[in-house]
Amino acid sequence: MPPTTNRASSPARPAGGLSIEQIVAIESPREFRLHPRDRTVAYTAEAAGARQLFSLSLRGVFPVQLTASEKNVSDPQWSPDGRRLAYVRDDALWLIEADGSRDQMITGHPAGVSMPRWSPDGKQLAFLSRRRGWSQVWLVDAPVPRRGRPARVPKPAEPRALTASGVDVEDLAWSTDGKTIAVAATRGPDHDVAEIHLVDATTGEEHWIAGGGTEWAAGPRPVPDGSFLYVSDSDGWFQVVRVSADGRERFVLTRGEREHGEPTGGTGYAPMSAPDGSHFVHIEVHDGLVDLVVAPTGLGTAPKRGRGRPRKNPPAIVAAAEGRVVNPWPGVWRSVGWLADGAWIAAVGESEAAPQDLWLLPVRGIATDDARPRQITTSLPAVVAATIGAGRATPGQRVRLKARDGLEIEGTLWRPEAATGRLRRRLPRLDRLRPRVPAGEPR
Repeated sequence: MPPTTNRASSPARPAGGLSIEQIVAIESPREFRLHPRDRTVAYTAEAAGARQLFSLSLRGVFPVQLTASEKNVSDPQWSPDGRRLAYVRDDALWLIEADGSRDQMITGHPAGVSMPRWSPDGKQLAFLSRRRGWSQVWLVDAPVPRRGRPARVPKPAEPRALTASGVDVEDLAWSTDGKTIAVAATRGPDHDVAEIHLVDATTGEEHWIAGGGTEWAAGPRPVPDGSFLYVSDSDGWFQVVRVSADGRERFVLTRGEREHGEPTGGTGYAPMSAPDGSHFVHIEVHDGLVDLVVAPTGLGTAPKRGRGRPRKNPPAIVAAAEGRVVNPWPGVWRSVGWLADGAWIAAVGESEAAPQDLWLLPVRGIATDDARPRQITTSLPAVVAATIGAGRATPGQRVRLKARDGLEIEGTLWRPEAATGRLRRRLPRLDRLRPRVPAGEPR
């Protein structure tokens, strides 16, 4: 079935390409996190020998450095009220005010801390840690904001394990009401089964909602009505599915022989619902590129329940609607978040000619007709930009070759035209350098 996407009209992609020397000389900002009220964006960037935490107004003024650490800072997360940021530094979870004051450690352990996530009410933080040998979800009370001088020796909060040992959790997301947490984890005797469970944030009781068997489920993200979006490979391709909180109803929202997600469901690659739940954004992988596609969440009509006992696992309902590509040029794109009005998406884009930067992308049909993509950060050094702009960069040539074992090699060659022809003739000989694999063994 052909893909159901239409590319939006947009500015042309950057011209030329970056050489290896130019690529290694560029240190792009990473881990963008959108402020709950669309005011600013937090991110990490290299400064004084370590990655530091910065904030930047979406209006494009100069960034503000919030930390000055000897160790790298990672995974910043805004509190729901936008007043504080949680982040990870040196195997510990830290908290800092939005203006860079009151930097304090919340909890730490030699086993490390990762993926801090605020509860919707801002009173708790969930995070992953291997304190017991397994990647478990832990909960810790967030310090209550207070005025005046902070305590000289603040009493550290005691985290508690929420998920059981024996299961490696890879991703988590709070429900919109804050009562449960969706966890994506590998289970089974060989840890080769990917399932999504809902865990009660108070009791730790959990129940299955997706995955298992031949289905790989990943990347759970909440929808305002209490359901969750996730990606599933049950039809052989990763498709976006919406599942109810009880796991009984599920709607397949994408279709086509392309990947609409990836196995880990990581930040930026998982589907994300608009603030009002009417649309969602997801990735679409093709030709080594990653597009961002916005589609309506049209759920269709649930089948009428017949007589007798309801089925334990009813079949999914196909409710895929036409989507639209919103990125302005082909590249590798990842979503950061929706603006509150649902008309814009903050996203990160990069290509062979453009390093990673933050963009605001309008959603056609929701944003105004005169809205255009807007670049927020600029990572490309002026000297490199001048080189590309002057047309001195060598254009790439897309080639596809077949090795002796029948496998196809596809890629882009960044050489002058004459050299490209010579290199192209020599590439088939490269398979002579590969070790011979005995018959019957995997290559």
